[in-house]
This record gives sequence, structure tokens and C-alpha cells, in this order.
Amino acid sequence: MAEKLFENKYKIELEHNLDAYFHPASLLKLFIGFICEDKLKAYEDSELSKYSENTLDELKRAIRASIKESDKDALAYLIDFLAMQPYDYNLIQDEFLLNKLISERIKINEFFKIKGFSKDINIANKCFSFDYYGKEKQIIESLGANQISNRDLIKLLIKIQLESPLVLGSMYRLIRTKAREEIADQENTQNISSSIIDTNQYQVEAFSPRVLANNLGVNELYSKAGWNSRVRHDSVIFKFKNKDFILSILSKNLSYDEGIIQKLVLEISQFLR
Repeated sequence: MAEKLFENKYKIELEHNLDAYFHPASLLKLFIGFICEDKLKAYEDSELSKYSENTLDELKRAIRASIKESDKDALAYLIDFLAMQPYDYNLIQDEFLLNKLISERIKINEFFKIKGFSKDINIANKCFSFDYYGKEKQIIESLGANQISNRDLIKLLIKIQLESPLVLGSMYRLIRTKAREEIADQENTQNISSSIIDTNQYQVEAFSPRVLANNLGVNELYSKAGWNSRVRHDSVIFKFKNKDFILSILSKNLSYDEGIIQKLVLEISQFLR
């Protein structure tokens, strides 16, 4: 009932291709963070938890890093935790072991289907920068590529706001003023190599948050971007004029245009003003 009431306060103001499927790229980390936090709460509430306090702390650290910094290694750690498999990419020669691993990965999809997500959702594969190797190649050949719809993403964002304070907190962004940015840049110059993208700040500057701050005055929000050579996405929870908004943008074959998300959000922000 609480979830229904919460969903009812969101009405769809604008929509396009709500049920088309897209490769999620790093938005996968929101889904995996959600299921991991769900399991963590169950373990912490149990007097017979089989995980040590250090293990639980490490899992929380991985959830935060996978979302805030978009850390792929943290995501891989979490997926291996869900499937109870060692962290490696070796080819599996034993067909029984491979099928066992695939069946454990399928349980990730089943978790979301039980909660009412789309029947063809697939979020059982890890994120890699370029390609899949070893056992990950064997799994994707069996399960197919990851895919989500905008409807899946919107439902997830609502559930995160309702049920997942750790994931929601990891999405938190405070948009700095230009003057504070310059100070921060000077402080971080010696700590960050020029060849490394600060993914935390990139998710602000190259996606929705900067546009929402400049055009609507939204200086605090919750967001997670995702991108690779084929897709460019953004997901945002924010408040404007005392109303809660969820912004979900999935795009494909436009990743060459680093400003595409900002162009779309600029049009949307003009509609909201």
C-alpha cells in the first residue's frame, strides 16, 4: 500500500519509448546496489548472520563506490557476492560448474521479476570497458546482453527512494558554485592524473545535474549516469517547486555526442519552468 501511494504521487509529465529496451551501461550499478542492500538488511536483522561485520562493511563500501564513482571493480565484487563465486575471469571447462554459475546469475533477474519489473529485464552480466573475457564471455553467450526499459528504471528509482537509503545516499550530488569548483580544482590538481576522468564530477558536469542547477536552481539531487561506446543514459531524483521529480533518459547510438543528455534536459527544464 505504501508503495502504491508513493507511486501515485508521481504522474508521467513527459514520456517516450517507456517500454523499449536499452543496454543499461553503468545504470546496472543501481539495480545491483538495490538487491545487495536488500540482502544486507536481511543479514543484519538476523541473529544468525553468516557474514562478519568486516564483510558487511566491505559490501557497503562497494555499493557506495560502484554508484558514486561508477567503480566497475566494486560492481564485479557485488555480482560475485550475489552469485557466491570467486572474483576471476577464468574460462570454466566443467559444464556442470558453468551451468551452476549461470543459474545463480539468473536469480538476480528473478529477484526483480518477482518485484514487478519487466519480464525480459536482464542485469546479470558485469560491466566492462570494452569486452567480456573468460567466464564472463561464457555467461553473456548464454544469457544475452544486459537490458532494461525506462519503465524498469523509473520503478527502480521509486523503490530506491522508498527502500534503499544506502543506494540513495550514494547517488547524492551537491552541485557546487563556479567559485567553489575553482577552489576544489586547485586542491585536487596534484591528486588526480590528467589522464583519469573524475567520474563522480563527470556525472555532474556532462549530464543532467549541471543543467538542472543552472536552469532550475536545483543544487541538491540524487543521480547516476551510465555511458559506453554505444549508449548514454542518466537517472535523476530531484525536487523543484516543492514537487518530487524523477528523470529517466536512456539513449543509444548517440554516445559520440557528449552533450546529448544536456540538450534533452535543457528542453525538459524549459517545460517545467
